[in-house]
Amino acid sequence: MPGDLFDEQEAHLVVGFTDMFDTDVNEDRIINANSVQGQFLRRLYQGDVATLDADLARALTNVPHTVRVPRAAKPFGKLCRYPVGTVAVLGTPRRRYFGVAYSTMTPGLLAQSSGDALWRSLSQLWVAVYEHGQRAPLAMPVVGAGLARVDALDRLALIRLIVLSFVAASRERLLTTRLRIVMPQREFLELDRLELQAFLDSL
Repeated sequence: MPGDLFDEQEAHLVVGFTDMFDTDVNEDRIINANSVQGQFLRRLYQGDVATLDADLARALTNVPHTVRVPRAAKPFGKLCRYPVGTVAVLGTPRRRYFGVAYSTMTPGLLAQSSGDALWRSLSQLWVAVYEHGQRAPLAMPVVGAGLARVDALDRLALIRLIVLSFVAASRERLLTTRLRIVMPQREFLELDRLELQAFLDSL
């Protein structure tokens, strides 16, 4: 649906991260300030990077990182790399923010992902939603679009992938009373909405 993800006041939110959970938006060098993650920092953390980093550190306390990258190999940002699909659960039971690492941060500070990585990450996201979401409504962006560089899939294909993953997980157990995929009005108008509706009707 068209809209602003952060206007979904009555829903838990999904926010995409890279596998290094970088948060620095300074000069758009690591994280683009206009990305969903950049907006998350600005609008829900009032730009307070230190507090977001502290919350992420607490959420990841029991998640072992796969490698610590030498500073020489990554001059800026964080150095610990976590498994793709790691979910950092932030917020409170009343309103959760599910930070899912669905892309890899390269030494050149590019976020890269793939359809396979997205599917694995979504599978882990649904587990976290089941465990921490209390079946409340969930809102999320079209993960994988834009700066995540899943160039093999357009937005319609990404929406299909998200919905198929959600439906597959929901057949085993109730995850949420409502999933809403939110995108900017301009992007929504560019979708082939008849094809999307046909896909949804086929489920």
